Amino acid sequence: MNEEHADVDGNAERSLTSSSRTIDQYYETAYNQNINPGNKWSCSLSKLSFYTIFIAMGVANSGDATEIASMGFILSNPSFQREILDGDLGTRGSLLAGSIFFGMLIGGIIMGSIGDIFGRRPTLLLGLVLNSIAGFSAALTPNVVFLCFCRFISGLGIGSILSSLVPLAAETSPPSKRGFYITAVSSSWTVGSMFVAVLGLFMFGSGKDELEQNWRIFIALCALPCFIGGVMVYLYVPESPRYLALQHRYEDAANVANHVARSMGYTGVSLGSNEVEKQFNPSLAYTGGGSSYPSSRSKVKRCCSMEYIKHQTRIAMRNIFQLYSTNNNSGSEFQLRDATLYLQCIWFALSFGSGLNTWMNTIFKEVLGVDDIYLHALFYSLANIPGVIAAGIFMDRIGRKPLLVSSMALSSLCLYLFAYLLSPYSIRVLSKPAIDFGVIICACFFHAFLVVSWCAVNVITTEVFPTKVRTLGLGLCASFARFGAMLCQYVNGSYMQNDDPMYLLVITSSTLLFGAVLAFLKIGKDKTQEDLSDFINQRPNMSSIDYPMERSGDRRSGDPHVELV
Repeated sequence: MNEEHADVDGNAERSLTSSSRTIDQYYETAYNQNINPGNKWSCSLSKLSFYTIFIAMGVANSGDATEIASMGFILSNPSFQREILDGDLGTRGSLLAGSIFFGMLIGGIIMGSIGDIFGRRPTLLLGLVLNSIAGFSAALTPNVVFLCFCRFISGLGIGSILSSLVPLAAETSPPSKRGFYITAVSSSWTVGSMFVAVLGLFMFGSGKDELEQNWRIFIALCALPCFIGGVMVYLYVPESPRYLALQHRYEDAANVANHVARSMGYTGVSLGSNEVEKQFNPSLAYTGGGSSYPSSRSKVKRCCSMEYIKHQTRIAMRNIFQLYSTNNNSGSEFQLRDATLYLQCIWFALSFGSGLNTWMNTIFKEVLGVDDIYLHALFYSLANIPGVIAAGIFMDRIGRKPLLVSSMALSSLCLYLFAYLLSPYSIRVLSKPAIDFGVIICACFFHAFLVVSWCAVNVITTEVFPTKVRTLGLGLCASFARFGAMLCQYVNGSYMQNDDPMYLLVITSSTLLFGAVLAFLKIGKDKTQEDLSDFINQRPNMSSIDYPMERSGDRRSGDPHVELV
């Protein structure tokens, strides 16, 4: 029986390679080669090297979480408020909380362009280095101005990491498991949040928040995940083969794809450079924007020339124009421009909602007067775990859009209930223990649904944009979202200064509900388990999906630029 099964697999593989294979198709074959329902442990061991790639990316992403979440603990620290803020939580606190998001705004646009020109891996490493340096420097800050500068640099690093990390995860995953692996990388944010919560409980709990220098040690320790993530990415994460192929480095792309396939335990026929070249036809590569310089391993001298910089700047501006252009020949009524604009609005809503996390500890302490805010913060962070599990289970099963719409709507509902518990009516009719319990439950459910929303929108955005502009598209969406995050900080700071968080919660809830409605009405059918697109003008498969981008192609057509049988 096993011999017959092996013959079938061998015949199927020979039939596949006799025509040609796309990178996605090759990854799918490699990933499924050793799947044996009767021996899952052996299958997992064979993919250990493959898992290590995503573990490294996950650690890098958790570093982003520690950088952002740490400020929520610092702002509520009495010693920090006296030494750095001079008691001005409303103005200086809002400025400090917003500075990192301003950096992320700038970083998303600049680093997104860099990721499509110089590669995902160098951009990711650059972001991790910036975050590490800024994080350790912030621990030595003498005043709020220098700390704002360090937070701004951290924002640049986070923008660089976000715009390159998720595309790199998508372009390294097999299509049938792409949602799961992007979710795994995205949800490592939860690990970072939990690390900060546990660290905060250990360093600030039980009256230790009055110790003068504890907050400096706390900031330095929060920079460690970025440093560790940078080392792991450098050692274990390869460049995207799709990016290399778009630079016409077909042999390098095939070598990287084969390295990833071997890490999955694949022992079959390797992907040839001729197969990669057939998929990434140069005649298409020049129609969709992007870098067009010739293959070379050494780019330092060329990158330093002013002519080269001007050339790449023109390419970046052309790519941005194409994302907002109605004439992208997508063959669909729903243009790539519409996708960019609608996704930016959804990212704005989610980022506005996430901005509440920075002030959650302050709400627990200043408004509710809870005895141990750091224990509550730990519960709040642990609420991410069921959200992560739900996203991992359902992302490839029910699809990205249903998950995004439902999770955003439910997170909005949780905040409405949160606001109701803080209303004058509830305070009159309910006891304080009942209100405190209801508040922590609503906050935890809000956080769980929010992490599901972020996982879903990361997958959707990555799949909407073609490889040519994937990091740029994601960077633009993330940058626009920072307007929401910065606006949220000033809105929240204003209401917190007046000890009136109820309206703050209502505004945030309404913003999330708006995003859910927009996703339901304007986002088309998703690309669950379908191949990624590579070029803006790639010929669409009109029967497959109605997303605003070029399709993976008709599986029955035999076109060398689309997925083949």
